[in-house]
Amino acid sequence: MFGRIQPTPYDVCFRIFGIPVRINPFFWLIMVLIGQNFMHTPVSAIAWILAALISILAHEMGHALAMRAYGYWPAITLYGFGGVTTCDSNTYGATRTTTSKIVTTAAGPGVGFTIFGIILFVKILLLPPGTITLSGIINSKLAVLFTPVAYTKAPFLNALIELLFIVNLFWSFLNIMPVLPLDGGQILRDILVKFFGHKGLHATLIISVAAAAIIAFFAFHQWRAFFMMILFIMLAVQNFMALQAYERGQRY
Repeated sequence: MFGRIQPTPYDVCFRIFGIPVRINPFFWLIMVLIGQNFMHTPVSAIAWILAALISILAHEMGHALAMRAYGYWPAITLYGFGGVTTCDSNTYGATRTTTSKIVTTAAGPGVGFTIFGIILFVKILLLPPGTITLSGIINSKLAVLFTPVAYTKAPFLNALIELLFIVNLFWSFLNIMPVLPLDGGQILRDILVKFFGHKGLHATLIISVAAAAIIAFFAFHQWRAFFMMILFIMLAVQNFMALQAYERGQRY
């Protein structure tokens, strides 16, 4: 998200479906800090770390498998506030079409929303009839979505599934925000550039700065989400600097 992530001696490296995965040590640190409200016991702490790892890795695998479907060879890095999926610059870039860019970008949150939807479907089946209704959700009675459910006879698995439900919902929703370099921002940029050329990039940067600032404001004043506030302040600053550089380049 914030540039190339350099390898360290403490990275955890492995492959899934032949796709290389590298986990930077700061990923574990940030996940622990973000998950303080879910880590009341050693067991719940392990459940949180697993849920965060599985959810973010699944998100990046969505990008990676879509890239693979288009004939590219991706690699995944998990770090800090999330993850990034990249391809060899010699084979990935100018050859992509707008459609392939949007598909590969949307595949990440698409996987997350799919996991959320599957668990929600099971939750609806297990809860008493009428507990979760479409009208209730439409009327913003969203708290009912987080009613605990006994999916299995194992408390640890129940906690893990419930956390997967929460993380995939919020991580996917966060990533579709129209802020570069989040997935929503990239999709917005690709669409606007397709129709308006360089003016589309300029508009995307302006929207990214405004949206990031608004989200950071609500994260602090309404949701008390400290790390979310920090993330979007960083994104607002990053996009503002990119906007200034773009406008200087256009001016000269």
